[in-house]
Formats: sequence, structure tokens, C-alpha cells
Amino acid sequence: MNFKNGIAIAIVVVLGIGSVGCAAGSKMQPRVSSDSTSRVVALESPARMKVAIDRLTVGVQQLREAIGAFQTYPDELEDPPWDLVEKIVAQALEAGQRRDVVEQIRRHRDIDLFIEVYSGELGWRLESHAAAAGRAASCGCAGKDSAGALRYGLKESTGVLLERARLERNEAHITITGAERALGKKNTKALRAQVDSLTLSSFFVHVDAIESGIELERLLSEQGDLRETLEGEVEAERAILASQDTQKGDRKESERRFAEAEGAIKALDEAVAQGKQVMAKLEKELLALEDDYDKAVEALMDKIKEKRER
Repeated sequence: MNFKNGIAIAIVVVLGIGSVGCAAGSKMQPRVSSDSTSRVVALESPARMKVAIDRLTVGVQQLREAIGAFQTYPDELEDPPWDLVEKIVAQALEAGQRRDVVEQIRRHRDIDLFIEVYSGELGWRLESHAAAAGRAASCGCAGKDSAGALRYGLKESTGVLLERARLERNEAHITITGAERALGKKNTKALRAQVDSLTLSSFFVHVDAIESGIELERLLSEQGDLRETLEGEVEAERAILASQDTQKGDRKESERRFAEAEGAIKALDEAVAQGKQVMAKLEKELLALEDDYDKAVEALMDKIKEKRER
């Protein structure tokens, strides 16, 4: 799908102008009901909304920075085989739309989302294990300090491993690996950085901006049900806390759930307000990016061809 068609579909779906079917005349359609009445989903919704917002806002900013640098890429290379460079650049752009690379990036995002949503619980569990390890070693280590290092290490290591897996699927990187001697050390290093930028830019333009916009619109459309679910949880826990029959251990757990639901309501309200602002300018942003991206890619390919023909 080229970016122009992608943007058209995104605007249709996100802004509710129409609907896009799976296949013309198909009777087989997915039957997935709303999950907004689920306590777990409602609690997670602020974090999910924040992820969609960040993917759009940060993605737009990063894309603008990236395409502003496209024109300089050929100048960063020292007399490489330009026909090979042209092939690598084309492969990098194509990788951002190719199913296996896209699925790898999605898996990376899913794990990032998991860590974001469960960062609190991961934190105290890691803290508990770090404290236990310190006691077992009789080293007097501070559990919180160790847990902080473990949390960072978990997120950083996961990112490195998934990034490696993604790059191993990118045909542009595979081509570079097979031609490192012909390219030279400096050109190899520069091209790898350029490939990463080109592939992620292509992914954002053709896939991520569209999917994130649809996901954000879905969450915004369900905000009322999500808030109602959370408010119901608050009332349920309030009743438990007000009851004389509630045991001490149960009361403590109820207090935790009560605070969790109340905090989620506040976070949801903040995320909804920010999400509405982002959606209000989504169409304008996407349409502007369409022209900017297409022109930047065309200018990059023209410059490579010009150098190749010298």
C-alpha cells in the first residue's frame, strides 16, 4: 500500500467517514466484542492510550527529523558502489512494509507495552527478589537499588534482543553483511544507520501512523464505558471497606484495589484530554507527512542515481 492510499484509509476509518471491509462480499468476518467492561482492560486503558498517543506524536516528530536528513545520506558515503547503495536503500524502504519485519516490530511494541502496563508490579517483584538475593548472600545490598538496576536491565536487554531480531530480518542489512568488504568499514557503519532510519520511517508512514490512529480512536470512543467500569470498581470496593464484616486482610487488598481504580480514573481523564487534542490535528498532520515523505524519498533516490551515473 502506498502512503497516499494508506492515509486515505486511515482518515476514513479513524474519522468515521466509512468502513473498510476485509473482502468484497465476504460472509466470514471476525466476531470480536468490546472489552471495555473488563476491570483489567479498564485499568490498562490509560497506559494503552498513552502508548497510542506517543506513537503518533513522537512518530511524527521523528519522521520529520529523519526525512530532513535523507538528502544528506549519499554525502555520508565515500565512493561506494552506487548500484549496491541504490539496492540497499530500496530494500530498506520496502522492509518497513514487509509483513515479517512489520510483525517483528509489532512484537517489540507488544513487549514494550507489557513492561509499561505492568511496570509497577514488575518493580516490586524485582525489588522483592533483589532483597531476597541480598539477604541470601549476606551482603547487605539495598533491595530497591538492585531492583532499579534489574528493571533497567530487563527493559534495555529486551530492547537489544528484539532489535537484533528485527535487523536480522531486514534484507537491506543482510545485503550489507554480504558486501562489507566491497563497501568498506566506514560505509558499512553509515549505511546500517541509514537503513534503520529508512525502514522505521517507512514503517511509521505505511503502518504505524494508521494503526495507532485507529487504536487511539477506538479507545476514545470507548472512554465512557471504560470510565463507567472503573467507577463501578470504586463503588464496589467502597462498599467492601464500609462493611463491618470485611476481614483485616481483605480490607487491605480492597484498599489497594480502590486506590488502583481511583488512580486509573484520573489517568484516563488526562489521557482522553490529550488524545482528543492529538486526534483533532491528525488528518492535517498525516496529509502533510504524505507529501513530505514522498518528496524526500524521491529526492534521495534521484541523488543516488545522479552519483551512480557520474
